[in-house]
Amino acid sequence: MILIVDDEALNRKVIQWSLKDLGHEFVHAANGQEAIDQVKAHENVALVVLDLMMPEMDGFAFLEWHREAPVEVREVPIVVNSALSDMDSIKRALKMGAYDYFTKPLSGDALEVLLPTKVQNAIQSAAAARSLRLHAEEMHAELASAMRFQTSMLPKAVDFAPLGVEYVYRPCSLVGGDFFDLYRLGENVIGLIIGDVTGHGLKAGMMSLMVRSLFREFIARDARPAVLIEELNRALLGVFDVGHYITGVYGVFDIEAGTLRFANFGHPSPYLMKNGGAMESLEKRGHFLGILDNVLIEETEIAFGEHERLVLYTDGVTETANPDGEELTPEGFSKLVAARGGDDPATWCRGVLGDIIGFHGSEEFNDDILLVSCWTRKSS
Repeated sequence: MILIVDDEALNRKVIQWSLKDLGHEFVHAANGQEAIDQVKAHENVALVVLDLMMPEMDGFAFLEWHREAPVEVREVPIVVNSALSDMDSIKRALKMGAYDYFTKPLSGDALEVLLPTKVQNAIQSAAAARSLRLHAEEMHAELASAMRFQTSMLPKAVDFAPLGVEYVYRPCSLVGGDFFDLYRLGENVIGLIIGDVTGHGLKAGMMSLMVRSLFREFIARDARPAVLIEELNRALLGVFDVGHYITGVYGVFDIEAGTLRFANFGHPSPYLMKNGGAMESLEKRGHFLGILDNVLIEETEIAFGEHERLVLYTDGVTETANPDGEELTPEGFSKLVAARGGDDPATWCRGVLGDIIGFHGSEEFNDDILLVSCWTRKSS
């Protein structure tokens, strides 16, 4: 349906005659308010041909209403047909969202060829834009659903006493490639993995879910870090595309023995915050997984007792940049960690995240942010 808006009935009839072969129905309005009423009454208006000089409510006022209307209305293109031929009026109408502009009176060729062609192009262009918007909305809804699923898969840290765990996760898009999981291996033995799959978005999210699934399968066979990581690497070699890989840290806490046995595969080094506030960077590195047949895996055991805290994170944390483009860096992050050393463990991660947001100047990040804190809970 095409809406023709002009205070002169003859002009409306001439425009309708010009566009009769396009196969659309027509409705008319004599001023801007009547045009608004017609748009509200007919959901299938595909285009508006608009005069500017009209009584009660002129075309400029209609354009103002149009650009503040819901998106379905804003997508309806407007072709202006006005006696105003000065450049200021033309610029004003186009800046307010008019698709095209013709000055009255239209010549015979313009009525017969130019106007119908421009109108048809405008309708087709609007239809294509609407289709893209609806497709984008559908994709966004699917990604939001995937995000809810991915979030639901995160471990319930409260279920892993006597190990205390807090974490915060901020994917840069609706679905992220960072992941974290916990595994109960015994009454007082807890396995933990933090990982980062290359890339962002849906593909990275699907790959991270696959890795977590493989990890759960392998940990039931042999939970030793070096053995498990080598087996995981072999499995990923036949799955990951060229150029894709995963970094991470996998550790096993033995709460009764007061130890942590862990291995790092190409991931940023965790920090151990000791009783009294001293910090140690656990710089045991290894190869990332999914590219090389043989990977270097260095398994290490350290003491881990009460009043100590293990801090793990993904590279999105240290690569976060401030408004001047300067990255936080591992050194800068370690200062944030040390500064909040005395905070309540249950809220520590959220406090550090607030510091990272303050440094970044925004809650929108260019990479996934995952921060994990672990400590030994006191016996009740």
